[in-house]
Amino acid sequence: MQADGQERRQFQQALAALSAREREVLDLLLQGHYNKNIADQLGITSRTVEFHRANIFQKLGAQSAVELAHRMGRFGASGAMGDASGGLPTL
Repeated sequence: MQADGQERRQFQQALAALSAREREVLDLLLQGHYNKNIADQLGITSRTVEFHRANIFQKLGAQSAVELAHRMGRFGASGAMGDASGGLPTL
């Protein structure tokens, strides 16, 4: 159990360390949007979204969007970001 608590703290620290733009991309990604839709909504290129996604995955220790959603549900979304998240959903 202690290891799980430590893993949760590490994940939440990594989540808090995301840039504002990375949090915006993460929010839209968790809502199921594709890179092109995210790019259009944020007024950036698809390549820039890919760059942010890669950074998010690396910082949060996820290999895929499915794994990221699982980790968010397990460790992160329940109050970790507060209002600064731009509305990260609780999974």
